[in-house]
Amino acid sequence: MLRNLNKKAVLFFIFAWFNFSIMEVTAKYLSFKYPITEVIWIRFFSQTIVLFLIFFPFIKTKLVTHSLYLHISRGVCLFFAALFFFIGFTKTDLANATAIYKTSPIFLTLGSIFFLKETNFLVIKFLTVFLALIGALIIINPSSSSFSIYSFFPLFAAISLAIFGLITRYFGERENPLTSIIYTALTGTILSSFLFAFFDWKPFVIQDIPFFVVIGTVSTLGHFLLIKAFQIEEASNLASFSTVVIFFNTLWGILLFSEYPSINFYIGSILIVLSFIILFRNISNFKTLHEKS
Repeated sequence: MLRNLNKKAVLFFIFAWFNFSIMEVTAKYLSFKYPITEVIWIRFFSQTIVLFLIFFPFIKTKLVTHSLYLHISRGVCLFFAALFFFIGFTKTDLANATAIYKTSPIFLTLGSIFFLKETNFLVIKFLTVFLALIGALIIINPSSSSFSIYSFFPLFAAISLAIFGLITRYFGERENPLTSIIYTALTGTILSSFLFAFFDWKPFVIQDIPFFVVIGTVSTLGHFLLIKAFQIEEASNLASFSTVVIFFNTLWGILLFSEYPSINFYIGSILIVLSFIILFRNISNFKTLHEKS
């Protein structure tokens, strides 16, 4: 199966998730210096600035849309996904939060059964949902003495991201992906700005501006690499490779924050990755057989 994949697409896809891991580890570093609500605002605002700087000559044409409600609804979902995930990985280990967050496609699969009536591979889909949930619960480990309610936040983030995917599937990709990225960044910036009215904020230190630039740059680059990958290879063929971000963030957690994963993390992560492989391998095999017939 691997030799039939477009290698350039796989490289684009993996590098996209590497960029997202850079964004997340930078955000975790900033969370030691600023309130998490401020870090979330930095994430969206910096991406918005980078997008406007790069595409300023024709930004007006990219803002023209016939699906404003769609962009706003998806932006709201991404905002809550970022909010829950950022809170999760700042209050718990980065590796644990990332592994749990990667259950999002599995929740998308579950949602597609009930809301989009996508009932093909029904047994396999329920099996993968079961495996992923068991894996997430093993990592969360509610019976542990060190358990924190914040351990569930990456799960809430995964559900929010799955709802984003359901909305996208229901309405379809009607417009230029760049338009979608700009509007989701703008929506996230506006919503996170409201957080300042309810939470304390700390004045920015000029030495931290390079970190803001990094977050805006890598998040934008990551989104564009995902788009490029999906343009030359089907999403279902690439989905399993997104779990590589678990490896990246585990490495950052060990090297930068001395966060050494427990045995629960490894067992749970294996189950989550296994659920990806079972689900998307079967979908890819079915498509291959269907095309040959």
